[in-house]
Amino acid sequence: MVNYSVSAPDGGYLAKVTVGGMDFDSSCFSELLSTPEEATDSAAALMIAQLRAMAGHT
Repeated sequence: MVNYSVSAPDGGYLAKVTVGGMDFDSSCFSELLSTPEEATDSAAALMIAQLRAMAGHT
């Protein structure tokens, strides 16, 4: 399951993406960015990199 959330602290946007599986849960946060789309894309890119690292692919 994949969940996204976006908040707007301090005049920017911060996104969190959480991926859950049968035996794991993992979350990544974006940096504070100027649009919700940029924040969501950033968090998703970080999650892809993290999942690749977990699978042994860099």
